[in-house]
Amino acid sequence: MPQSIDTVKGHCPECGPDRNSDIIKECTKDYNQGTWGSITYRMLRCRGCDSVYFQISEYHSEEGGALKPTILHWPIPERRPKPNWRYILLLKNADDCYQLFEEIYAAFNSGNHILTAIGVRTAFDRISELLGATPEKRFR
Repeated sequence: MPQSIDTVKGHCPECGPDRNSDIIKECTKDYNQGTWGSITYRMLRCRGCDSVYFQISEYHSEEGGALKPTILHWPIPERRPKPNWRYILLLKNADDCYQLFEEIYAAFNSGNHILTAIGVRTAFDRISELLGATPEKRFR
């Protein structure tokens, strides 16, 4: 009789959230250092598209009440898809603006909201400069 493969739900980078995935490898570590908890690291393979990705699931005593795990995935799931028009920047010799947009979306998808805001302001300044606006001009 073949050995059964354990499955879990995960956020596949290709198929999206709540996809059945086979557990390729799993490692669990318990800790008790003032607070107690458990972290499980998993390498998963999507049953739909065969993409391999990683999942970290953590329980800890600071959650209180019914324990619900904090689950993270890598690659980080996109919170918002990148706009298709960003490729125009490459055609217009604005490679630095294209790179800015890539980094802005990476910061946003990672939950780094302050870095995202700084990036948006930097992109605004750079695009204004490319359009011929001088730094001395004010919004008024």
